[in-house]
Amino acid sequence: MSNHRRFPITFWQATIAALVGVLLWFLWKGLFVSKETILVDSQMGHAFPNFTLPTVNDAEKTVTLKDLRGKPHIVHIFASWCGVCVDEHNTWMNINKKIPYPIIGVVYRDEIEPVKALLEKKGDPYSMVLNDEEGKLGLDLGLVGVPETYVLDSKGNIRLHQLGALSMQQFDAEILPLLDKLKQDAA
Repeated sequence: MSNHRRFPITFWQATIAALVGVLLWFLWKGLFVSKETILVDSQMGHAFPNFTLPTVNDAEKTVTLKDLRGKPHIVHIFASWCGVCVDEHNTWMNINKKIPYPIIGVVYRDEIEPVKALLEKKGDPYSMVLNDEEGKLGLDLGLVGVPETYVLDSKGNIRLHQLGALSMQQFDAEILPLLDKLKQDAA
């Protein structure tokens, strides 16, 4: 006869039920609780970092910060492997239909083929899509994660930096009025 103590089956049942409950709470929070977006003040007014990046559609063609000067731009950093980015893609499609300002997509540390497949399947809201495959621009920006959105003035200075997914309500309330003001300032 074995002399070691056995825990009652109710202890193990309670332990497993508690673990399952905690896991389900984290799953619910991750899937269904809205993702918070944060406006970052620390970079406002600073120059967007200089860069030279190839386009996704033509690796031989490169774009630099100088190419973006002269009018306000939105720079949206995203990745095809980012679930939040894929979820907010329709918002960018709607924004593109609504505004005359260029939206520059920057693909962060991603492979070209999945990006092309995403844009082919869901549409391409960008004036051009740049490939930051090695993440150098992201590093220079101090990227926290994707998605991140920047509004640049006509001189290439950061006027708005937002972490997280963007909603149409946020765009209409914060970004569109800023773009209109920047356009007037540039004229």
